[in-house]
Amino acid sequence: MIAITQFTAEPFSDLAEWNQWFTENIDRHDKAKAAAMAIHDCAPEDRIPVLEFLTDFYSAGAPIPAFGSVMAEATDWAAYARPVEHKAYCLACFNRLSVRDQNAFLAYVQERSAA
Repeated sequence: MIAITQFTAEPFSDLAEWNQWFTENIDRHDKAKAAAMAIHDCAPEDRIPVLEFLTDFYSAGAPIPAFGSVMAEATDWAAYARPVEHKAYCLACFNRLSVRDQNAFLAYVQERSAA
């Protein structure tokens, strides 16, 4: 379900601004509901294949080769990737690190989470 909320501390400046925000969110909700109903109306054996196709289609895919800074390319890719891709590539990369690098990575992550 799409949450219809305003993620800002600033109030709406006027009724027109609130109305525009409301209309955009209702439109998003209606489109999401229509998409869900379309999937529901598919034959049961087609639902999962259609959803899998759409998930793959809208995924960021594998990271591209770095032409500049590897970290900048990775950061850019991560901005478009889905959480499942973040987890899969993170775990695969972590497993390929040396034990020393794994320990350094864990120390870095634990230090950040403690902050």
